[in-house]
Amino acid sequence: MASLPQPTSSLTPAVISLLRIFVVTFHLVMVPDPNPTPRAPFDDDDADITFRSSDGDLFNLHKLIIAKASSVMRDTFTLPEASLPQTVDLAEDAKTLDALFRLIYPAKRLEFASLDDVCAVLSAAHKYDIPTVVDNLHLSLRLLVPSEPLRVYAVAYGFRMEALVRETAKLLARDPRCHIPVAPPRELHTLPAIAIYHLTLYHEDIAATTKSVAEDLTWMFTGNHTWTGLREHGSGSKWPKLRRVGKSKSALQAEDLVTGF
Repeated sequence: MASLPQPTSSLTPAVISLLRIFVVTFHLVMVPDPNPTPRAPFDDDDADITFRSSDGDLFNLHKLIIAKASSVMRDTFTLPEASLPQTVDLAEDAKTLDALFRLIYPAKRLEFASLDDVCAVLSAAHKYDIPTVVDNLHLSLRLLVPSEPLRVYAVAYGFRMEALVRETAKLLARDPRCHIPVAPPRELHTLPAIAIYHLTLYHEDIAATTKSVAEDLTWMFTGNHTWTGLREHGSGSKWPKLRRVGKSKSALQAEDLVTGF
């Protein structure tokens, strides 16, 4: 029986050499370090708990501090095997955990580059029940309200941040079509319809109240002027406070419509 012809390689030595370099480099990139170094500043030698991120970074921490901050993690530490040195794998990546732990530890806090970064840490804080971190993130979200009010409204509503929901609703009231943007942010995909309902109702009530006050000029002649410091002219005079007219609530009272919590 005749033997089959053997295939001949058409690869030049130079190409083979490049392939070998690629294989070695790929192996070095894909194979994790068997002895990774804990991520600074969470690299204390006296740490008694280690958390490993989804991308392999280690955080050497102290059970006492973590237990005080997180009831979820505190309950984990009460398990029988918790008396031994532990390495706990977490689902979050290193960037998220680094920002999360910096809000718990006396370490330098990082500036968030985007709303996505804030939301990642906020989700982790809710997941592990760390209320102090949630409170700290209120300011970070508030700083993003002027640039992304609709996204912040959706995030605040989803996490039931009532004060922030009210604040963003006021800003969104300037645009009656704010809830139907040309390019809807992904947060709208998970925002319940009732949230848009409350926002729309709130805006309609503000419009009705403003119209009623504009049409009712009796306050000019009664001498019973009620003032508020919400808006001021350069001269120091102040706008009259929106009053309840007929069945319409004032703008301040109408805030209760916007959360529905």
